[in-house]
Amino acid sequence: MVLVLNILWSGKLTQPKKSTPEATVVIESFLGWSSSFIQKFVVIYKLWAEYKDNFPKKSRYTLGAKIEEYFLETIEALLIASYLSKYEKLPYLKKAGVKLDLLKFFLQIAWESSALEKKHYILLSAPLNEIGKMLGGWMRGIQKETPANSGRK
Repeated sequence: MVLVLNILWSGKLTQPKKSTPEATVVIESFLGWSSSFIQKFVVIYKLWAEYKDNFPKKSRYTLGAKIEEYFLETIEALLIASYLSKYEKLPYLKKAGVKLDLLKFFLQIAWESSALEKKHYILLSAPLNEIGKMLGGWMRGIQKETPANSGRK
């Protein structure tokens, strides 16, 4: 059985329910949810928080801690970028993109090493892939709006 977050249209989280069929509903609700980009990422982080407690002890403080670190670093870079002017955002968005790619990579390793169940991996990776596309679009939009040298140090 899969722990699944029930996402309401209001954007509030409810208690996890136990049922496998809701897995696709969560992803569909996530993709159609009309809240901010960062809030969507936080929803996936909260889902990860449910799953990390079931990580095998031998991986919890190594691989699990690394995944946790990349979740938090990605959220941090996105949050910082959201407060900056469009001329200052690009380096933080690039950093968030790299951290997101590393996060997806380590989630895949967790799944391949059986530290993370396949259904949990799918529930985390599908929305993270969507967030990656959204992040890429955000970066392309900023690159079109700003001069060629902005974002470089």
